[in-house]
Amino acid sequence: MVKAQKKLKNPKHTQFVGVIQGEAAIIAEHIRLTESLKTIGIQQRYVVQNRYTQDVEIESSLFSQQTIIRLPKLPRSVEPMARIQGAANLLF
Repeated sequence: MVKAQKKLKNPKHTQFVGVIQGEAAIIAEHIRLTESLKTIGIQQRYVVQNRYTQDVEIESSLFSQQTIIRLPKLPRSVEPMARIQGAANLLF
């Protein structure tokens, strides 16, 4: 258990990436999760705003210590692997 906790807290081994949408309840829950992780010493460098549109901007000050990656809302016709590759390109 102690080894697992050390790996979870070590950014060389583990990366937590939050995924949110532009809905108040989801944003509030992610803020609570971020605070809980911070309390136990786990950093979260990135937040992915899934299904991003310009109509729904999330205030970046809510996640001032995280980089917000905005993934656009894609049509269902885009293949799943293409969606995953597009997300990976934005993150890395």
